[in-house]
Amino acid sequence: MMNISDDAKEILLKSMKENDCNCIRVTFEPSGCCGSSISFALDKLVNGDQQVKINDLAIVMDEQAQNQTASLTINAENGELVVDGGDHGCGCGSSGCC
Repeated sequence: MMNISDDAKEILLKSMKENDCNCIRVTFEPSGCCGSSISFALDKLVNGDQQVKINDLAIVMDEQAQNQTASLTINAENGELVVDGGDHGCGCGSSGCC
């Protein structure tokens, strides 16, 4: 399961409060040659959302997003969020985008 550091949690909680949000929505989108993309968005829970708790934050994501983010950690560096880990290669197998 994806990890969220305590420092990142504080930044996220502040942003969630400022934007009147109560969850982080994570989506996985398969795409072309540059590979898949993972999106993170502040949002509000709606009926039917299945959430998981990561470091006491409500995270909404489907099973595919859970699988694709399992090796990721959201950290904070110099007051900004960074995502560490995961596969950064191209969808066609090269080391970067074609």
